[in-house]
Order: sequence, then C-alpha cells, then structure tokens
Amino acid sequence: MEGNNWKVATLFSYQNRYLIPEYQRHYAWNIERWHSLIKDTIEIENRKPDEPQHHWLGIFLVSEGKYVDDAQEYTVIDGQQRLVTLRLWLAALEHTAKKAEHSLGEMKFAEIRVQDADRAEFEAALSHQWENPRWRKHLGEIGLLGCYCYFRWGSSGSDSII
Repeated sequence: MEGNNWKVATLFSYQNRYLIPEYQRHYAWNIERWHSLIKDTIEIENRKPDEPQHHWLGIFLVSEGKYVDDAQEYTVIDGQQRLVTLRLWLAALEHTAKKAEHSLGEMKFAEIRVQDADRAEFEAALSHQWENPRWRKHLGEIGLLGCYCYFRWGSSGSDSII
C-alpha cells in the first residue's frame, strides 16, 4: 500500500473516476460534519502566509487506479462521505457563481458513481434537478440534497432558498 498527498484539485481532476461499491453505507453525513468542513476551510484561508496552508482531510482509501475510457478509475474503499460532500460543495459553489453571472470558465470534475441508493439524489443535486418539485421537498432534509442546500444557501432548511 502506498500513500500519496493529493491536493483537492488533483483529487477532483476530470481525469479521475471514483466508483463507490454497493456495500458502502449510503450517504450519512449531517449538518455538524458539513459545518466542521466549512470551519476548517475558513480557518485555513485565514492563516498567515508563514503558517502551513495545507489541511488533513483524512484518508481516502481507493483501489489501485486502472485506466478505463480516458480516465483513471478507482474503487473507493474509505472516504466516500468526504468525497461526496466535497463534490456537492463544489457543485453548490459552481451553481451559485453561475446564478450570479460570474464566469468560472468551463469546470470539469472527476466523475463519482455513487451506489444505487444515493444515485438519484446525487444526480439531482449536480444537475439542477433539485428545482423539480419532486426533489425540492427534500432540500430541507439531512442527506445529499440537504448537504447541497447547506453549501448553496448556508442552511439545511428549504425556507432559505432564493
């Protein structure tokens, strides 16, 4: 087993693909975990230039990558909650910028194939399907759409949606 220190940009490079196997538990992080992630990130941003600018996100344990269809493909063994949470945060940032008509350029991220139990909700968050009444009612709940809502509007309650 070999360890690597990756930057978030490397982790989410569009040249990577992550497969989360069916035996993994479904998405279970809650507002306390989301808040902790934001708090840590803000803390890093506020560090003085002479202080370390890196942060330990924990272990992402993945299978050895194999090259498939122009991407390096990994099976996620541990770290799927953090991986999915960070991807939802990136989606919320991207969607907020686009709504405010700020150009971020073309953004391409690593593909994450979540297990069947989470797939529909994950895709709804990434592709603006949450605007559909079928999904919108789930925005105030804990789960993938609640996570997206938290990062997009700063709350897990759908009453804060603009």
